[in-house]
Amino acid sequence: MSSQGVHRLLKRAELLHVWNAHDALDMALEALELSEALSYRSGLASSLALCSKCHTLLGDSSRALAEAETALKLFESEDDVESLLECQCTLAGVYALMGDFFQALHILEDTAHAEASAKPSIRFRIQSTQGGVYQSLAEYAKALTHFHEALLIGTDAHDERGRAAALSSLGSVYFDLGEYATSISFYQQSMAIYQQEEDKGGEAWTLERMGTLCTRMGGLEDALAFHHRSMVLRRESNNHRGVAGSLFYIGEILNKQGLEDQAVVMFKESLKFWENAHDYVGMAETYLAFADLHLNEESEQFNTMRATELLVKCLRIAQELGLKRLEMRVHETFTVAYKQIRLFEKALSHKEKAIELREIISGEDVSKQVQQLEIALRRERFEREIEQDRKESAELATALQHLDDLNAHLQHVAQEKNEVFSIVYHDLKNPIAGILVHTSTLERYLERMSMSEIRNSITSISKTAHRMKDIVTHLLQGNSSQPQSVVIEPMNVNLTNSVRDALDDLSARAYAKSQSIRFDGAEHEHMVVGDRVALQRCVENLVSNAIKYSPNNTTITLSVRESVRDGFVRFTVTDQGPGIAPDRLRNIFTGTVKGGSRTTGGEDSTGIGLVSVKRLIEKMHGTVHCTSEVGVGSSFYFDIPKNGA
Repeated sequence: MSSQGVHRLLKRAELLHVWNAHDALDMALEALELSEALSYRSGLASSLALCSKCHTLLGDSSRALAEAETALKLFESEDDVESLLECQCTLAGVYALMGDFFQALHILEDTAHAEASAKPSIRFRIQSTQGGVYQSLAEYAKALTHFHEALLIGTDAHDERGRAAALSSLGSVYFDLGEYATSISFYQQSMAIYQQEEDKGGEAWTLERMGTLCTRMGGLEDALAFHHRSMVLRRESNNHRGVAGSLFYIGEILNKQGLEDQAVVMFKESLKFWENAHDYVGMAETYLAFADLHLNEESEQFNTMRATELLVKCLRIAQELGLKRLEMRVHETFTVAYKQIRLFEKALSHKEKAIELREIISGEDVSKQVQQLEIALRRERFEREIEQDRKESAELATALQHLDDLNAHLQHVAQEKNEVFSIVYHDLKNPIAGILVHTSTLERYLERMSMSEIRNSITSISKTAHRMKDIVTHLLQGNSSQPQSVVIEPMNVNLTNSVRDALDDLSARAYAKSQSIRFDGAEHEHMVVGDRVALQRCVENLVSNAIKYSPNNTTITLSVRESVRDGFVRFTVTDQGPGIAPDRLRNIFTGTVKGGSRTTGGEDSTGIGLVSVKRLIEKMHGTVHCTSEVGVGSSFYFDIPKNGA
């Protein structure tokens, strides 16, 4: 067989590898053997690159890495620039799968010198890979930039499937950002193109993403419908791996709905398809899902021994493939299983291994050494106690509880830090959105803007950036591990100006929803005593909420005037939204209210803003209130001491 035979094998394997990586790997290995027999270096490189892709899909990152690096050297020696660029994308993808995102970016940066002259399909892949890496790093602005660039490349090249893939990727970024309405819009555009192109694989992939989105939003019935449609398309395409994934997602949803018997059927079917596709990662995830189900004491499927059998299989796969996160989850589940049957010594052993893996994954080397020392000391003490009296299982149970408490303490510290990050994220969203509006305007209309308009935009960006700096400084003045600790610096503040500044950032968002904002009393200056940054945050939070929950084509009214309370000034925001039911209204500022009204534009809303407003206003010796009527709207207002009171 000649070199043409090698290319025929590789072409068939390339078309097959996404759906059936195991069979595609067999073809790639056959092409590799043939290339070695022919001393065909280009065929060797291409075969190794495809083997790397297949091993990546099969979860064998170490082999994928070695094959991609060898292929890269061969392409360099052959001076095959375009194949070299594609192989760099493959190598970057392997590093990203292994969690080494910065090495992935370093490899992709090396493509910059040759990317401009490469053919559109390669430039598309480079931009898409970079977007995926930045998305994994939660650098969403950069991810959006690269996915938008991929979309432009696909559009210019009339690559409809490429356009669809880029649109779907954009939808996934907005999904991560919590902008669900925008995410759905991109997914729908992507699916329309896939349907027009009769690309069942792409359509199934997008349906799966939409199902995941619906699950996140709590729409389990809609999620089931999307995953069922995805499964049907994958069956038609004979995509065993895809069918396995769809069945697994359906099983998870049925389990959440309490339909455990049906979930078991789906998990069993999923397992058969994972096995046919030789996808060991999928098999392991399904074993773990089965084990969780068997460990539910309220379930008819409760069977601890069966759960441990499945966990043994799952642990073997995780260790063979070096999947530390999966291995940690298995050890944590083992701990639950052995506690149920009162084998506390084994439970303790698995708990220790889970903690060790958590420290390795987080990269906290110093903390890891301390933790390992503590575990060793505890272990030594517990072993002495066991030797004295092995029948005293209660003491072992107590020791296990000590480790649980230590783990709970670490989680509590992490939760406190997360609250700080949540507050920073929440309060910086509005000014960031304002900056994006101004920069977008400059990018699109710079040549048509007058110098005065350009200066105004730059001034607005500068003012907003300074406000962002003030917010961060304000939040970090207290103890960063205690989010409730905020330092208030009382001074004379022009509350009217604070409202005007808030409107600079938020007016564009209201305009996008065809909402109008009326500011009554804007002609009067009202001086109050409070913290300038804290007041700005409170005003922006209340106005932002009104925009989120108000329907399109409605009016939001703001006012600053003398309060009915002597010596106070009142700021009020009134919307024409859905209103708040009385049972929810009582706890609206506590952060404990769940469910209720949805935002009208799919905006992210956590409820942390109102908690922050109440905390800050009360620290400035003011009060905050809300009145509401279902179907009419709501009014949020705070009273703050006026200057000279």
